[in-house]
Amino acid sequence: MQFITQSLCIPPSTPQQLWIGTEGKGVLCYQLTDGTTKQYTQADGLSSNNICGIQYDGQGRIWVSTENGLNCLHPKHGRIDVFYEADGLPDNILNFRSFSQFRNNHIVWGTPEGAFELNPDEFAQKDETSFNLRFEEFALFNVPVRPDTKGSPLHTVIDRTEQIALTHGQHSFSFRFLNLGYLNVSKNLYSWYLEGFDHAWSLPTDHHHAVYTNIPPGNYTFRVKVFSGGDEKNYQERSIHITIAHPWWNTPFAWVLYLLLTALLVYFLIKAYKDRMDARDSDQKIRFFINIAHDIRTPLTLIKAPLNEIENEPLTDNGHSALTLAQRNTEKLLNMVSQLLDFQKIEREAMTLQVEETEMSAFIGSAVGNFEPLAREKGISLHTQISPEGEHPIFIDRRKVSLILDNLISNSIKYTCQHGNVWVKCSLTDGKLVLEVVDDGIGISTQAQKKLFNRFYRAENAANSKETGSGIGLLLTKKMTLLHKGSIDFSSTEGVGTTFRIQLPVSQSDYNKTELIQKDFHPKKEVQQEKQPDEAGKIKILLVEDNEELREYLARYLKQDYSIVESADGQAALEVVRKENPDFIISDVMMPLLSGTELCKQLKSNIETCHIPLILLTSLAEREDIIKGLNAGADDYITKPFDPAVLKSKIASIINNRSLYRKKYIDKSAFNDESLLVNELDKQFMEQVVEYIEEKMMNEDFSIDTLAMEMAMSRSVFFKKIKSLTGQNPQEFIRDIKMKRAATLLREHKYSIGEIAYLTGYPNAKYFSTAFKKYYGCTPSSFVEDEISAPSYSDEV
Repeated sequence: MQFITQSLCIPPSTPQQLWIGTEGKGVLCYQLTDGTTKQYTQADGLSSNNICGIQYDGQGRIWVSTENGLNCLHPKHGRIDVFYEADGLPDNILNFRSFSQFRNNHIVWGTPEGAFELNPDEFAQKDETSFNLRFEEFALFNVPVRPDTKGSPLHTVIDRTEQIALTHGQHSFSFRFLNLGYLNVSKNLYSWYLEGFDHAWSLPTDHHHAVYTNIPPGNYTFRVKVFSGGDEKNYQERSIHITIAHPWWNTPFAWVLYLLLTALLVYFLIKAYKDRMDARDSDQKIRFFINIAHDIRTPLTLIKAPLNEIENEPLTDNGHSALTLAQRNTEKLLNMVSQLLDFQKIEREAMTLQVEETEMSAFIGSAVGNFEPLAREKGISLHTQISPEGEHPIFIDRRKVSLILDNLISNSIKYTCQHGNVWVKCSLTDGKLVLEVVDDGIGISTQAQKKLFNRFYRAENAANSKETGSGIGLLLTKKMTLLHKGSIDFSSTEGVGTTFRIQLPVSQSDYNKTELIQKDFHPKKEVQQEKQPDEAGKIKILLVEDNEELREYLARYLKQDYSIVESADGQAALEVVRKENPDFIISDVMMPLLSGTELCKQLKSNIETCHIPLILLTSLAEREDIIKGLNAGADDYITKPFDPAVLKSKIASIINNRSLYRKKYIDKSAFNDESLLVNELDKQFMEQVVEYIEEKMMNEDFSIDTLAMEMAMSRSVFFKKIKSLTGQNPQEFIRDIKMKRAATLLREHKYSIGEIAYLTGYPNAKYFSTAFKKYYGCTPSSFVEDEISAPSYSDEV
């Protein structure tokens, strides 16, 4: 091997080795015993291959100076440590053969910046005592925490802290740490690990700042270690235990509370489900009883009516007694059925008030008088006490108050022993009617009082008595009282007696207009007398029949009541319909040129004629033929031979039904209830008419002619169709739509009367007000006041 020797060194501890520094070839270790050589170059970790000096330090280490740093060779371990300016050297360049070793084993090295003394043990010792890892800072959300800060989790400096307790909100924190005990700081590498959160140690880095965010509650240990260079086996480690508390809602106590609440919830859900099932079963029972009650009312009526007729017949005393018994029990049964039906209505909230002015004294006296025969029969004294104010008129729903009194008085008489007393007291207090029914009967136990108004409940002492009862009387009484905006309470002592107290508002101002029965409450709409369709005052019927004799017979038979037009076949009938505009058509089915079925299809598919009622006459009596005729659009189908009286009756029935359709159509709304029309084309036609009227009603050039033109009809055909469908001429129909539109706008309270007049096509507010009053029976201002004071719900029964 050719090399230039720069320096030589023979370690005293191993004299058989010769260390040779070279220029460009690194360091050679020559074994004198066997002549072998080991070479160390930059590839092995030397800072440079140009060697300036070699010195043994007495600890088995060889120090090698180069033109780029100082090297420490560990022959035993085969490791090379390199030191530069960053590690404390005055310069990275060391002078050639400029070094010397003192007796204390320190070595002096020369550099262009001067000489420096090196303690090999301080620089190169690699055991654990050479590290001094310290915690420098602890921060929450990047804000440093100090022990003296209020609310700080630190009780002393972070380097002396072994345990940190944090709240669940302090979930983001960081640590700063630094090794202060090793001079070769440029080679310090750090790695950290949050035990309980991280899965592995972090990669070695020279950064000494660990950051953690959004750490969930729990127990953790933060561990950090420092080591030099690639020697991870020689390191120092520090650790701190961290506890992040759970929020109050995630503590064991909270979970116990959750379990208890869940158990309670499950209990109440099960209870609610059972109650719902019980209510459903109860409703099914009620529906069953209601159905039975509806079915019973008819035979009851047929029993009651003959009994009333027999009352006038001469009977023996036993007969009169039996009749009276039958009548009384019939009335009782009818009353029970009526109560059950009332109960159903009030349960469905389908019952509403019908309040009217009533003379209190006479009303109460009559209601109590009905029970006098029953009281006498049981030997009970029935007393009535009405205050002097009883002569004053009051406003009540007579039927509901009668039912309340009937139930209370009936119960008092029923559960009062012979020779007992029942008092009915009536007075007016603070504008309210106070009714008290007092008895000295069997009373109600304290336990039963809690369930008294429950459905189908009867007190034990009442159930054990001989008297019968359904268990809904008092519940119905309470519901009737509440419906009447009143209140009910009672007091009772078992074996002493019972007092029921009812309070009802009786002033007219206590009820709104929909609850008051008044003759002139709703605005009256002008209803004009419906005119006959033609000049002769008779409905025009077109007879289409190819048999001349039958056609003449039918014409002669119907001529007395109707105006008759005839046609011999279906094809000719189309032209007759176009010219005559009949109100009704009767057609044979089997005809030449065009059958009655085809005639019906064409007429019913034409918007100008689809509204005309049509009856088919035929000898085809098969089911398929009848279905075919009805599917073609016929209003009825009569097979031959037929009774002319039946035909006349069916004509009258269809005409009357059409009149009812028109009446309902007008009464409901002139344009909102197309379901009353009997033909889909008619529905579409009316929708188009109404839409056009609503869109164009404010235009000055709007007229019936423009409306007919828009519908692609002549004025006469349009007039006839509107008249047939609505029972009104077009002008009346347009007026209806305008008035309905005006009423809607008035209810919205968005426009003045002048603006509504313009929006509905009237030239000025005065003309509009006059027309409105003529139509509704009140001025627009009065209409608005009535609407404000009246509720928006209807009285369903």
